[in-house]
Amino acid sequence: IRRPLAVKVSRLDSINEPIRIHLENTFSYTGLIAIPLFFGALSMPAAIMSAVFGSEFAAAAPALVGMAGFQLLNAYRMPFDAVIEGLDRPEIIFRTNLLVLFFHLPAAVILGISYGLLGVIGATILSEGLRLLRYQLFAHRHLGGLVMTRDIGCQTVAGVLVYLSVDTLRRTGVPFQGWQQVTVLVFFGATLYF
Repeated sequence: IRRPLAVKVSRLDSINEPIRIHLENTFSYTGLIAIPLFFGALSMPAAIMSAVFGSEFAAAAPALVGMAGFQLLNAYRMPFDAVIEGLDRPEIIFRTNLLVLFFHLPAAVILGISYGLLGVIGATILSEGLRLLRYQLFAHRHLGGLVMTRDIGCQTVAGVLVYLSVDTLRRTGVPFQGWQQVTVLVFFGATLYF
């Protein structure tokens, strides 16, 4: 989506046509996979880690949730990058990357010393959140407002429902141990989501 969007924005900007609607359309579909991935990881992280890597990796469940959270934020960053590239404003991306770098390095060191791997993942998530905030400010100033669509809200609500459903199954004693059970639960969640 990124490259075609950048080309389209460049063309539209060159003839003074509005581009916000195209960013909103892209945003509406960006989380289609990232949102259920995050809520799926949140609902059964230890089971996923055990099924994929073995039971000795179940303790890494919080890292899986953190990385899924990062992927969610990263997915929403990409359309902004494409639009800013299409507008021929590389300085915005450069300044934002610099801001994120100067925030991330000390945060990762400080949180990494205190919390280990989870601290570094937390710093990464905070950094990506800062990047999205900066891009939303750009959209507010230059594109007519913050970019948030109804579809994102619907996808998030669906993701929460999947989380609650799978979590309810987990709490009632449904086994989450083998890759077969985890696969069935993933398909169950995907069916609820889509």
